Amino acid sequence: MNTGIGHMVRYAIIKDGRDFIVQSGEQSVLKCASRREAAKAIADAKGLMREDTSGAHPSENETSVKAKAQRQLTRSSSGLP
Repeated sequence: MNTGIGHMVRYAIIKDGRDFIVQSGEQSVLKCASRREAAKAIADAKGLMREDTSGAHPSENETSVKAKAQRQLTRSSSGLP
């Protein structure tokens, strides 16, 4: 997936039973316990994309967003806030 400047990454929140799944494009990237938690994860991901004004390679942006999402997933699955 190309996340370079000028390419808008689309996020969606899908309800799946009691959980909410954050999707980036067609790919599910994060499972959350609440819609609020999912919306915050999206806002954080978009913030990371905006913060990168240093001209980093687009794949580095994607890696940062996925790392943040993985940390969120680890916290939500372990019961940590």
